[in-house]
Amino acid sequence: MPGSRLKQFDTIDAIAKNNSVGLELSNKLQTKRNDRSVDFFNFRVNTDYIFYNVDPITQTGNNGRFSDLLFDLEFLPYSWMRLDSDATYDPKEDCLTNANYDFNFRLAKDRSIGIGQR
Repeated sequence: MPGSRLKQFDTIDAIAKNNSVGLELSNKLQTKRNDRSVDFFNFRVNTDYIFYNVDPITQTGNNGRFSDLLFDLEFLPYSWMRLDSDATYDPKEDCLTNANYDFNFRLAKDRSIGIGQR
């Protein structure tokens, strides 16, 4: 069945038409632990640049813009400690819309504890 014949209940069900490209920048720092290569630090930033977008409800188009910036950080200072963090920045509103972090501590082979905030 073509998408044009699907029933639309709200804007989430709408199919938007756009042309976009995904952009990502990654910074990684590696070290050796016990003769194995380990990602000590990994920081990624990604976004999409939308060249042309058609709103599925109003059928109006708008020109180029960046979508939200997504930040992702993984930090492993020790084999028993890990920090995972991510955030979303909305350039249209000029603010962070989401931020999370988790500290994880490995206590034994099958035991760990974590602390985080959303």
